[in-house]
Amino acid sequence: MKRTVLWSLTGILVLAGLVAAWFFSNFDYLPETTWEKPGKEALRNPYLAFERLLERLGRPVVRVSDAPALDQLAPGGVLLLDNSRRIHVNARRTEALFDWVARGGYLIVAAEPRRIDDPVLKHLGIEWYQPPKAVTGENDDAGQDDGEPEHDETDACESSNPPCEHGTDVIPVHLPARGQPLSLRRSSRWNLWGLAPTSPAPVWKAGGVDSASAVLHYDYGAGSITVFDDFAFLGNRQIGEYDHAELIWTLIRHYQPRGEVRLATRLEVPTLWEWLAESAWMALISGALLLAAWLWNIVPRFGGTLVSPSPVRRSLVEHLAAVGRAVWHLGENGRAHWENVMRQELRRHVLQRHPHLADVSEPELARILSAASGIPENRVAAVLAAPENPSPRHFVDCAHTAQQLEQRL
Repeated sequence: MKRTVLWSLTGILVLAGLVAAWFFSNFDYLPETTWEKPGKEALRNPYLAFERLLERLGRPVVRVSDAPALDQLAPGGVLLLDNSRRIHVNARRTEALFDWVARGGYLIVAAEPRRIDDPVLKHLGIEWYQPPKAVTGENDDAGQDDGEPEHDETDACESSNPPCEHGTDVIPVHLPARGQPLSLRRSSRWNLWGLAPTSPAPVWKAGGVDSASAVLHYDYGAGSITVFDDFAFLGNRQIGEYDHAELIWTLIRHYQPRGEVRLATRLEVPTLWEWLAESAWMALISGALLLAAWLWNIVPRFGGTLVSPSPVRRSLVEHLAAVGRAVWHLGENGRAHWENVMRQELRRHVLQRHPHLADVSEPELARILSAASGIPENRVAAVLAAPENPSPRHFVDCAHTAQQLEQRL
């Protein structure tokens, strides 16, 4: 019984060995690359793979999204500055960045497209190399502008599932820290273009031809600057191709092995007031001063009370002359009015001195006043009663009689 079981187990083991030998002789483990659709985070962040790479290598990336933060960079570390930054990095901020590099920072910067003013490239004396125009016919010249493509073919490659090899230009990059060159695939839109250094000369450079480089490296003070024509090789898909990952890691580890790695690729667009305060503050101050001067000129100002000039006082003779002109100007009505005024004034004067004459009739009053003043009674009666036929002569006689009565009573 025991011998039967032993032979059965031996047979099973031999059969299992034969099956395993057949399996390993007919099957093999091979890696297979499959392309998956990028997730939401990868769609939002084109440098997500690069950030994950540095994080696993022990140099986590600190994103810089606020342009004023570039003015307050801590000494040392690495700053990767992408293009499309013209509105944020003006001449003043460029000077601040170069000061930071001179104190030991390491700046890796992507050049702006050739039609956009780039203060960083201008500071380093870098120009865009313009290839000679190819004589291919009038029709070809009419369809292109200086040989520069109208669209970015790299973007077209991004949308395809397998890696796109159309228009690639792989160049060797000889780094001082490595004996073997590293392969860098340039963006297809810059195949005919390149960075042309003038003065100062770069420490080393890499590119398809000597006059059109894709990478330029400078020593600046205590720091270093590496200029790429594009950051496309750091994209989520391109970072795994050729030697892109090893190239960027070797640069960072060799030129700045310590400090933060800052990535400034999508700087927030400043508000209108922030942009004016940063880029046009002199124009704002000048405009404010002109506005204040204009308002000072047109707005009425309140000061101390001005002394009004004293009115010109006319003499008694002038008043009498004016009354006389008014009387003669109004004619008979004027004389009658002023005779009535003199009559009432005379009666008020008499009653103030002799109140008991208030109820006396006009004839009796004329007689009493004539006896008291010595003036004939007919003249006194002419003053107290309104005339039937007024005349200038009667007006003068009444005025003279009334004056004598006021003096004698």
